[in-house]
Amino acid sequence: RHPDTPKSVFSLMWSTLQSGEAFGGYVKNRSASGCYYWVFAVAAPVGDGYLSVRLKPSTPLFEKMRGLYSEILNAERDEGLLPEAGAARIVEAVRANGFRSYNAFMGYALACEMTARCEALGVPVDQSIAQFQHMGEHLIRMTEDVKHVRDIFRGIATVPVNLSILGSRLSERRAPIQEIAINYKMQSDEILQTLEAMDRSMTDLLAKAYRGRMGHCASCFYEEAIGAYERDEPNKQTRGHSAELKVLQSALSKFRTDAQQGCAEIASQVAKFTEVIKELSPYNASGADEI
Repeated sequence: RHPDTPKSVFSLMWSTLQSGEAFGGYVKNRSASGCYYWVFAVAAPVGDGYLSVRLKPSTPLFEKMRGLYSEILNAERDEGLLPEAGAARIVEAVRANGFRSYNAFMGYALACEMTARCEALGVPVDQSIAQFQHMGEHLIRMTEDVKHVRDIFRGIATVPVNLSILGSRLSERRAPIQEIAINYKMQSDEILQTLEAMDRSMTDLLAKAYRGRMGHCASCFYEEAIGAYERDEPNKQTRGHSAELKVLQSALSKFRTDAQQGCAEIASQVAKFTEVIKELSPYNASGADEI
């Protein structure tokens, strides 16, 4: 480990790994000769241990994180910032830059770094990486739309009360207005409950999408690394090499499973949302025309 890498980064990494999840992040390493090199590491729990595959970072996002690491390192040295508190500060920083969580950040960062690497090498970029990016953007817009509509319904929650007050002031037609107020409240409460449930589901869905994106990008990355190890390792005829390949393949299998499950859950949830939206629509096409 290079001393310029904040302890907080490793605190975040180990807490993620020990929870059974993969971790992606920028790390400054030191070689045996004393030189340093930066990597974007993708580490994952495998069997009784952990496996890390790394690439050379080159995007503007990398430069931003270097600046953040410098701030965290200074806080560790000068303010006595503890690693756990520093890890929380890193998470806060990525959220302040528009990411909903560190998981969202690390999948996005890995996708960007892999794309930049492919462009630098002059090799095709896996189109599924861009598709995952676009899917995430659409899901974010859907989440914001659901929250917006939910907030509108929260804002008009006083309408039935106002109608009841208005009805109480009338000498005639009081009963119909109060009846309208009661029906309005029942319908708006039902719609609001549906929107609240959709909001919670969208938050969960985004988390699954981020995990799926990370899984897909990591599976592409690990597959390339495993292919190189299988092809170029000098001791590839040994029993140990075969055993190590099984370990590598198990890590790759988990990433693929995460990606596949993420896609399946997103498709299922979006289908449910479509049905809910139909139920919320006040009129069908023919009814609207008649009105």
